[in-house]
Amino acid sequence: MNNLQRPDVIVVGAGSAGCVLADRLSQSGRSVLVIEAGPDLRFGAAPSGISGPSFFAAMSEPGRVWSGVEAQRVAGQARRPYARGRGIGGSSAVNAMIGLWGEVEDYDAWESDFGCQGWSWRDVEPYFRRIDIPLTKADPGSPTRVGSALFEACRLEGWTWHRGPFPLGGVGRDVGPVMLTRSTDGRRVTASDVYLERARERNHVRILCDTLVDRV
Repeated sequence: MNNLQRPDVIVVGAGSAGCVLADRLSQSGRSVLVIEAGPDLRFGAAPSGISGPSFFAAMSEPGRVWSGVEAQRVAGQARRPYARGRGIGGSSAVNAMIGLWGEVEDYDAWESDFGCQGWSWRDVEPYFRRIDIPLTKADPGSPTRVGSALFEACRLEGWTWHRGPFPLGGVGRDVGPVMLTRSTDGRRVTASDVYLERARERNHVRILCDTLVDRV
């Protein structure tokens, strides 16, 4: 059998995490098989609902969201529908495209208060900086009246306007336009577009779509 019939690694699901895993693992020469339940759409071939800037249009694309998935957000709350992406790119192909880092204090608390060694901000920051998906600011030049009022209120509280690429998370008390995972021309950029597209060029990577896994 060749290395694609008995791969070193099998990645189940070509979603946000699966695309990154397939790319990173295959960079070292490991043979990787990616199995995805939904359809395969290459970069540039996605329907306008997926490639465009509208979250609602993406969620409305037939067959791109799992049906019947429910989740409980907090204890005591009834389970509610929970939209999860189906197909190449997973939820990164149908979500609201918001890309934010977490707060420094939260990561540090995971380690200091809950014993999660290796999850402090010092530990995770390098991995955030390795993310290859581009982030662009959401209409920074034309805030709404509500947005302008919010910015002014933050300024009066001593918050600063952040002009860097990551306005929230890991940089202190500041405010700025939300960052979106889309290109400068307004096109959605999914995990598949960035990670799986380049992994496809390696002859030791195989992708099976419209395929279900019965057992792990």
